[in-house]
Amino acid sequence: FALQSNVLGMDEVFLHIAEEYYLKGEAYWADEETIQWYKEQSQKMSPTSLFNTAPELVLQDLWTMKDVPLSSVNSKYTLIIFWDPECGSCQKETKALDSVYRAQLKKSGVTIYSVIIDGDLNKIQDYIKTNKFEEWTNVGDLKNKNEFRTKYDVFGTPRLFLLDKDKKIIGKKIGHADVEGVIKWYENLRK
Repeated sequence: FALQSNVLGMDEVFLHIAEEYYLKGEAYWADEETIQWYKEQSQKMSPTSLFNTAPELVLQDLWTMKDVPLSSVNSKYTLIIFWDPECGSCQKETKALDSVYRAQLKKSGVTIYSVIIDGDLNKIQDYIKTNKFEEWTNVGDLKNKNEFRTKYDVFGTPRLFLLDKDKKIIGKKIGHADVEGVIKWYENLRK
């Protein structure tokens, strides 16, 4: 249930159930295979639980090839988007995200840390230029370490994470239309 929920924070419910019942041996009804599955899913999901510090990423700028650590992004909010320029859903999401970014998010102090997960570098650069995404921090795994996939459980795209100024995760698995609402929710939460 929680693994496919679109409700923000529902995966924390899954983690609580897994950690308190399945992993502590309280789920007497579960066989060893089921318990192992809960353990594996919990290990994948835990690092990106809401309000945890986002796992560090050190990816390379798509033009200079220099490292751009996620922790070096200095802004009120950082929106990480993992995407592939050849993915149809990603194309729709990035174009819509850029519109929202220009209209609202930029004014709210959001910086986009755009992680390209795959593709030909020249084609990627052309796509970014054609769609005018140069204001984003566009990075990729040019050193082929692929750590972002396991750190952020990115095995499908697009995938968005919203971080606060301290790089705490305040939104995940959200879409462009959700970002402003999550920011408002978070700011109200802090009052």
